[in-house]
Amino acid sequence: MGGLACEAGHVAGSFEPKDESSREPLSIMRFSHVGLQFALTVGILVALGIWADKRLGTTPLFALLGVGVGFGIGFYHLYRAIYGVENGTSGKGATRGAHSAPGRDPEDADKS
Repeated sequence: MGGLACEAGHVAGSFEPKDESSREPLSIMRFSHVGLQFALTVGILVALGIWADKRLGTTPLFALLGVGVGFGIGFYHLYRAIYGVENGTSGKGATRGAHSAPGRDPEDADKS
């Protein structure tokens, strides 16, 4: 087979490290975008709120709304990144589609 042999459970050509000490940095990098996305969401919405407050003369109202909405959207994206709700592709707890069940084809669910 010429170099394609792997340990049990590893796919040939996979970038997964073999020892446990090397896996930790990869798991940290996997979710590193979440904090930045959270901060940018809150920051942009607060900045828009401050701008709207200056224009309309409603000083803390829209800035506080920006904080609340920013945190809500940020936590929603955090949840999606961690639990993999989006198409069941990311995160540990990847979920199945609404109509799929083990041993059942999701295409058949739409036909019934």
